[in-house]
Amino acid sequence: MKLNFLGTASIPTASRNSQSTLLSFHDRSAVLIDCGEGTQRQLLITGIDLTGLDTIFLTHEHIDHTLGLPGVVMMLYHLHHNKIRIYGPESAINLARECIRLFVTFIDDPAEYIVLKENQILQIDQYTLKTFPTYHTEDSTGYTFTSAGKSVTFFGDVEIRHPQQIKKLTGQVSSSTCCVVDAVHLNLFQVEDICQSKELKTVFLLPTRYDTCESEIKAAFSKNYESELILPNDFDSYEI
Repeated sequence: MKLNFLGTASIPTASRNSQSTLLSFHDRSAVLIDCGEGTQRQLLITGIDLTGLDTIFLTHEHIDHTLGLPGVVMMLYHLHHNKIRIYGPESAINLARECIRLFVTFIDDPAEYIVLKENQILQIDQYTLKTFPTYHTEDSTGYTFTSAGKSVTFFGDVEIRHPQQIKKLTGQVSSSTCCVVDAVHLNLFQVEDICQSKELKTVFLLPTRYDTCESEIKAAFSKNYESELILPNDFDSYEI
């Protein structure tokens, strides 16, 4: 599998787009996790072959994760001439359906919408998908994708209101190869607690508020954990 970070900020900056990540599999198929504003342009800038991309996963309904949907769906629909699959929790799917209805007015029914519940395990194409709650909104959802013996976990936005929630989230990465954590609502101690699994090889930390102290964060993290901590930039890519 391969990660391409298209957007690594919650609020766009001059150098960072709203959040979106492309996960590619060995058979050249790919999925998009979240679709913030400007994702269509980010995909085009990468020059990546998009013929294998026909599926989008949404972690929750907030616009920094969904505002790019109309442009991306329109582009992919014209590329594939088939409906684009959009997975997510009910609130995100409701927003996606309405957003595309309002702004993609010249294509009749361009997407298929699939509502996911927490703690589901599904076989989709060549990967296994596991869902879990992330406690940010009423039904915000994280995802673990497993393919060819490796797993990557996407948390999306996470908020911790009770210590028991940390324990549950830690369990979600107990067998993951790497994870992507949006830390806009977390402090670094919570990130460390969630990512303490010895199986984790790499932790990708978003978004940008830690840019100014990246070296200090990495040093502190490496003292306690074997995982490599990476603060990715837009357009960075990593083989898993």
